[in-house]
Amino acid sequence: MQRAKKSIRSKVALKEMLIRDLPELLKEDPLLKDYVASLFKENFADKRTTEEEIKALLEEIKNLRIESEKRWEEHSKRLEEHSQKLEELSQGNKILMEEILALRKRQDVQISALGARWGIKSEKTFRNAVKGLLEETFGVKVEHYETTDLEGEVFEGFPGKRVEIDLIIRNGELIVAEIKSSVSPGDVLLFEIKVKFFEKKEGRRVTRKIIISPMIDREAKSFCKSLGITFYTDVPDREEGL
Repeated sequence: MQRAKKSIRSKVALKEMLIRDLPELLKEDPLLKDYVASLFKENFADKRTTEEEIKALLEEIKNLRIESEKRWEEHSKRLEEHSQKLEELSQGNKILMEEILALRKRQDVQISALGARWGIKSEKTFRNAVKGLLEETFGVKVEHYETTDLEGEVFEGFPGKRVEIDLIIRNGELIVAEIKSSVSPGDVLLFEIKVKFFEKKEGRRVTRKIIISPMIDREAKSFCKSLGITFYTDVPDREEGL
């Protein structure tokens, strides 16, 4: 215990002596000065070395920043080129879509025109077939009646329209017929108006009203029943026979 205390006192005394006498000793003894300087160099970098290391570090940071900016510029350039290609592709798709829509529109017009012509032809073909069947099988006479609605009674507000119906004459009985490939509720109502127009214009009484069609709308059938129109169609609730 006494030895430890003595050692501590010796170290303290040595430090005090160094602090007090070292500056003068370094001035007086160059070898001692060099020795002390070498000790400091081993443990602490000198100012020049530190500055050089800082400069090197700053230069490295600068180079990294330049490289990063260069890479960012290249990335931005590639991104811009990619965006431009996408824009060109989008514009191309837009033009292609417009061309497709224009082509589809032309096709729709052509198909509609073809359908209209075919509808007229098929309607006429069906009517002629039914007329031939009625005349040959049932021995009746079928006449096509056509006139002009000068006052616009059938097509209200549109004078000068043509009005057409088919007349079936059998043993003095006058039957007005509508022969169509398909019949809607509107067709039934129009047929009823044409019958009234015919009776008024020609002064002849219609004995029966019939509609002949392979396709009659369910609501159209209901209209036929309420208006006293007999219908002949290819459905389960058809009525048969003249």
